[in-house]
Amino acid sequence: MNFLLSLACWFAPFALIPLSYLSFRFVPRRKIRYLIYFLILTALFFSDLFWISFMNDFLDRVVIFFVLFMAAEFFWLFSYIKRKLVFIILLAGMGTLYFVKNIEWITTPPGRIHHYWTYSLADTHSYKGKTYFIKERDRGFKKIPHRTFELGKYPGGIRFFEKHIDYYSTSEGYYNTDFIFQWRHTPKGVRVDIIDDTTVVWTLGEGFKETAGVD
Repeated sequence: MNFLLSLACWFAPFALIPLSYLSFRFVPRRKIRYLIYFLILTALFFSDLFWISFMNDFLDRVVIFFVLFMAAEFFWLFSYIKRKLVFIILLAGMGTLYFVKNIEWITTPPGRIHHYWTYSLADTHSYKGKTYFIKERDRGFKKIPHRTFELGKYPGGIRFFEKHIDYYSTSEGYYNTDFIFQWRHTPKGVRVDIIDDTTVVWTLGEGFKETAGVD
């Protein structure tokens, strides 16, 4: 990815705060804008509830930034509090929380920031007209290098969205392992064994306790 684009993406968390303030102060029709925000957040809530996201991971990252932008703009409503000391305390507290939540992103070198949304397609499987896939994410730039395998499928055959099912992050010592994926069908749904030589290291699939997520 172009380094300038990576740098711009890395800088995004810093830019959100002043941009949200400028939007709060100078963009007109605040009530209509907040109504649109509410509708967008409602849609995102239900998509997250059912683990539906964009197939393009960069779009998912853009959505996360937009949610942070909306939350930051809502926060500036507290600036109307008459006791400014209360607002300053809230601002300091939220600023600290925001920094802590984004510390991993901030401490990642800009040249490697694209690893958060890039992946390779490790394997695919078709069953009953549905396409299942495994995304492999390289986390070699982290303190403890590892890889993450995410199992998902395309809901209703639509390739613009995807449904997350489960994920597995390799433990220490498995970073360079060449895994084999063995798919199987159970009464509870499709499952896939992640195999190292002849040993099943982990099993991903439908019907387990819900653990899907992104590392």
